Amino acid sequence: MSKPLDEKAVNSLLYGLAYTLYKNMGKSAEALFKQALNEGEKNFEVPKVSSIEEAEQAIPKLISDIGFADSVTTEKTDSGYILDVQGCKFWPFTRDLREKNVPDFTCIIGNIVIAYLQNNLSLRARIGNVTGDENGSRVEINIHK
Repeated sequence: MSKPLDEKAVNSLLYGLAYTLYKNMGKSAEALFKQALNEGEKNFEVPKVSSIEEAEQAIPKLISDIGFADSVTTEKTDSGYILDVQGCKFWPFTRDLREKNVPDFTCIIGNIVIAYLQNNLSLRARIGNVTGDENGSRVEINIHK
């Protein structure tokens, strides 16, 4: 039987990849990072949805089922959504990149949600503001119409 995945090791690996991309590509790294996570999301077993309302219901379950966070709730805004994330497994990665002044485009949960919206509903979105700490975070997702 295999051991559970080591969160620190995963965060360290993602940090190294994201920081190197940003250091070498600057703002262009955002598009590449988003594309990589979009491709990765296609390998998850995710519920297919046909409307934004269905996606609102599916996103929290998707994030907690794949083990990326303990829980997620969504809050609709004029420009998209705010994700309230509790127990994000990738917060150390996001925090460490911020300390190196890397923009929040690397937020794993934000990018998975964007990929989910794009792959299921052909919606384009970007990560807005990300705030939080080890206890929880808020991720702004701006949908482009």
